[in-house]
Amino acid sequence: ANGANGANGANGANATKKPAPPKALPPPTTRKFQPLPPPPHQGLGRTLPKKSALAPLPPPNAEVVVDLASEETSDVNGAAGYTKSKKNAARRRKRKRKRIQKSTRNTNRVAQRGSGELIVLDEDEDEDDATPGSAEDSDTEDGGGRGGAKEAPPPVEVIDVDASMPNDPRARTRASAAVAPREPPARRQKPPSARKPSAAATKALHALLDRRRLTLVLDLDHTLLNSESFESKDGARLQRGLLEIERLESTKDSNDRTLHRLNHIGLWTKLRPGVQTFLHKASAMFEIHISTMGSQPYADSIRRLLDPCRNVIKGSVIGLGGFDEFGAFKSPPQKKLEGVLAGTEPAAVILDDTAEVWTGYSENLIVCERYMYFPSACKNFGVVGPSLLERGVDESEKSGTLATVLEVLTRVHSEFFARRAARQVLAEKQARAAAAAAAKAKALA
Repeated sequence: ANGANGANGANGANATKKPAPPKALPPPTTRKFQPLPPPPHQGLGRTLPKKSALAPLPPPNAEVVVDLASEETSDVNGAAGYTKSKKNAARRRKRKRKRIQKSTRNTNRVAQRGSGELIVLDEDEDEDDATPGSAEDSDTEDGGGRGGAKEAPPPVEVIDVDASMPNDPRARTRASAAVAPREPPARRQKPPSARKPSAAATKALHALLDRRRLTLVLDLDHTLLNSESFESKDGARLQRGLLEIERLESTKDSNDRTLHRLNHIGLWTKLRPGVQTFLHKASAMFEIHISTMGSQPYADSIRRLLDPCRNVIKGSVIGLGGFDEFGAFKSPPQKKLEGVLAGTEPAAVILDDTAEVWTGYSENLIVCERYMYFPSACKNFGVVGPSLLERGVDESEKSGTLATVLEVLTRVHSEFFARRAARQVLAEKQARAAAAAAAKAKALA
């Protein structure tokens, strides 16, 4: 009991005891920091003025006056850095300008050498040619001093276009400038009809004109006739009908026959109606020549068929096609007035069914309708429908294509020589007037 009372008394004593007041914290200490100086202006090496020293912006269209005295002076290090940066920029511009000039010279050199070449330039090539001891040697890549001599630039390397360099380390460290060779400008050639003829051609042409003749160049296939091979499918299929037509024409005169079988060259040849009349009348106005894409033996055979006695076709007979060493027939894509026909352009007339083969002779060309008697001709030119043989019809001799062309040729011949006579009369009149003026001047003198 006494112990319990003693414990209660201790608790009561503790309960009546007041806690000690908390200690007051010391006031916080404040540290004074110095403000950082303003950063220098980039690239100029000088500090910006204080914010309080900045002047307000001037109004629009006002005259701005800068007070240099209010700005702070630049320190020695900033001025030196600005001077060095300016020199470095000028040096880089100078090197770039020289690289461009050398690249232009290399381009011109390669263009003159021809095709198949490249120019490879070093990317780090130093083009500066300053003298030793100058300030421009201070920033060389080898870290040399101001007086250090510079290394000579590596020579320009010329390599082949076709050379493959996948494993060449230089190809990865260099900027290869592939300069495409420029082809020389092609000379613009005059069309054949505008070229000046030679002296011999001019003399022969004047002799021809004095006989009141012009030059007439005739095509054969699809212009004067149409041929079909024995070995073709159409020739074998139509063999019986062609033999029947040949039997019926055997009773006519040789000049009136239009279907002929040329066994020595294996061809059926159908002459265009009215071809004999056309040749005889045209020979009175023109000197007739033949130019065909066929072979020379074929051209000679057709000439003998059309003019056995050589009374009408007195000019040249030209076969442009031929067989190569493999037996394939080839012909040139164009026809030209060459050989004995060179220089006859001012007085030449061309009759052909294809205008594309006479490039440059549009002023001399007369394009006629194609004569497609056999079915193979219609197939070759994409004509849909039966041919003249399959339909059993033919052109009219009196009003057909050749009769119309003959009328055109007659008009061309008459107009040409009428104008030539008028020019001759005018030239003679001018010559007489000039002679009279010269005589009068001589008398006065």
